Amino acid sequence: MKSESKIRYLLRAARRAEVRGDVRTARNFRRMAAEVRPLDARGSVPEEMS
Repeated sequence: MKSESKIRYLLRAARRAEVRGDVRTARNFRRMAAEVRPLDARGSVPEEMS
């Protein structure tokens, strides 16, 4: 799986967790997505992740 696809997957999973009211899981998915991002992209946080 490409890193972009993995990031999108994790962010969608985070949104689903939030809809269910599981904020802790959503935060963990967002953290995992941030770790997948390439090193040169870590200087800025996409709006979806903030």
